[in-house]
Amino acid sequence: MTAQDNSRPATISPAQATAHAKLIATAQAHRETGRPVPCTGPNRTAWIQDRDADMGHAVDQCHACPVLEPCTDYALTHAEPAGVWGGLTPARRAELRRAAARPAAA
Repeated sequence: MTAQDNSRPATISPAQATAHAKLIATAQAHRETGRPVPCTGPNRTAWIQDRDADMGHAVDQCHACPVLEPCTDYALTHAEPAGVWGGLTPARRAELRRAAARPAAA
């Protein structure tokens, strides 16, 4: 979070902390069985770029990740504001949240 970003609190809720811990445990379990989790590897900084245009490699790598679905769910449920989560950039997650908030067409 940057100094200019006042949209999120500096701390996370207990529910979000629990969900994050569960996601990390899921990723660790996959790694322990030999299934790679790309965002935990040597190129992990690719997942925390500032600009969506710089996140292509991370997005591509996510699609083969065994943790894709729970990671996507976590990021959308908790409005994760930065980095690539579940193969989605911050802009794409914002689009999906806006679309979900719109009333369905009659």
